[in-house]
Amino acid sequence: MNSRNAICFRLILALLTAMIFACFTACSPDSATENPSDQKIILYAEFMHEVNSFSPVITTEKNFKADHLFYGDQVPASAIEEDKQLAGFLSAVDKSGRGRIKAIKTSKNI
Repeated sequence: MNSRNAICFRLILALLTAMIFACFTACSPDSATENPSDQKIILYAEFMHEVNSFSPVITTEKNFKADHLFYGDQVPASAIEEDKQLAGFLSAVDKSGRGRIKAIKTSKNI
């Protein structure tokens, strides 16, 4: 076997080993979610900024707070309603975390 084939073989073997390891570690039993010390916590917030200097309408702080500033339980509700990036993040936490990841909301400013 020449050196190029040997390198390819080792690379393929390493990739297969990594894939097998990932499969076995991802397939943990459901009882793993029962231990609260195993739970990971992610603190999240969303901030989006857009400037439109061509708009003749002036947005005051009062307007912004009324339409685009959310706290607490309003954050995930607004994210799901708008179906944007934060909604995808929350969906991934639910699907991938399987109860092992708790996402704590802070604020959403768009």
